[in-house]
Amino acid sequence: VHSGVSGESHAGISQGWADLLPRLAEQASGAEAPAPAPALLPAEELASRLNTALIHLRWVIEDCPTERWTATTEGGWTVAATADHAVFHTGVVGLARAVADGQHPPQAAITLDQLSQRNDEQARERAAVSREVVLAALLLDGPKAVEAVKAFTDADLARITTLAAAGGASVSAAEILAGPLVGNIEEHT
Repeated sequence: VHSGVSGESHAGISQGWADLLPRLAEQASGAEAPAPAPALLPAEELASRLNTALIHLRWVIEDCPTERWTATTEGGWTVAATADHAVFHTGVVGLARAVADGQHPPQAAITLDQLSQRNDEQARERAAVSREVVLAALLLDGPKAVEAVKAFTDADLARITTLAAAGGASVSAAEILAGPLVGNIEEHT
């Protein structure tokens, strides 16, 4: 199940299946299992987690009954606003990229209180956003975010900045990707 796959990624996925299916047929006939695949690079692991979280988010959005879409959650936001907010998190990859490029972006100066206030304002503004709009944004921005995460090198992931939202703590690009990007999307679904 691969949704939102770009043309260039599709060729790689097709080749992967072309390589895998004969191996599966061999194993099904009793042949010895091949050596395990090499471990993923850290950026590939993060991209895989992000892709899984985005697929799960898509299922949650698509499976949400129409009458629940504008219902208010325990957190005080509508389901629609929460889903929209989760998709909005794909933009966090830009913050991580700026950190990886040695920049201290303006978003790094936003305190947790300011961030919470902005999120609440956005949730009020987007309380009745349509499922179609949220899905369109997810299908457009999700694959771009996954591909952007894959492009991080180990050196990129290790670069740090201070984040006001983290109490001024030093945070690496990898921690930004694992927490505010992937972790928060997982949390919202």
